[in-house]
Amino acid sequence: MDFFRKFLFDGFQNGDYTYGTVHIFSIVFLMSLVVISIVLLRGKDKALINRIMKGLAIFTLFVYITRHFVNSIEDGKYLYNFWPFYICSLNTVFLCIWIIFDFKFMKDFFIITGMFGAILMFVVPDGIFVDRYMTINIFDSLISHFTIFYIPLVLLSTRTYELDIKKSWQVLLGLGITVFNVEVLQRVLFNRSEDFLFLRGTLPFTIEGVPQYLIMVISIVIVVYIVYFLNYLLCGKLEQLREDLKLN
Repeated sequence: MDFFRKFLFDGFQNGDYTYGTVHIFSIVFLMSLVVISIVLLRGKDKALINRIMKGLAIFTLFVYITRHFVNSIEDGKYLYNFWPFYICSLNTVFLCIWIIFDFKFMKDFFIITGMFGAILMFVVPDGIFVDRYMTINIFDSLISHFTIFYIPLVLLSTRTYELDIKKSWQVLLGLGITVFNVEVLQRVLFNRSEDFLFLRGTLPFTIEGVPQYLIMVISIVIVVYIVYFLNYLLCGKLEQLREDLKLN
């Protein structure tokens, strides 16, 4: 019982263990799993790949709900704990739901932003590896970020899902809703103003004299269209891309 209490609530040995054993091992293991999965799944039946993705999405949602329910027992802030503010949390919830129920609208948004939100976590892992050993909070962070990186990358690499640049407006709409969620709803619903999107904070790639929000917005829009280009390139559809851009 003491082990479960520490795993779920108290932790084992609190501290900053960023780039410690758990962190490094997790990165190596999860990235290896991504590469192996892509190699093994290329050329496989799309229905099989989608079933695997759905299974992972269900498991990830279960872990996410468990972790936030446990945290809510501790502080009583059920609505705040379950409300997704970070782009990664938003994707953990909605990408998984979209995969489970095979929704089409806004799927490009979750596919693209999930991938790069997860990468940002591994680059700036502040506040995640706060225990020397695995806890429910660390495990949820790892499996959530792995899932929102793994699912899009596998779907795109195996051509199980192909992006459509004509739907890029949905990605921009989703980004706008995400900003509204953090910058407006957070204040209205919870009277808080935490910088979940790093629009005001400092990141490793800040430029002196340039507002952080401009760097983030411009970078994200550029990345979105680079991903579209790479996906058309991977699928051998550059001519189709030219036609789609003409339509836009």
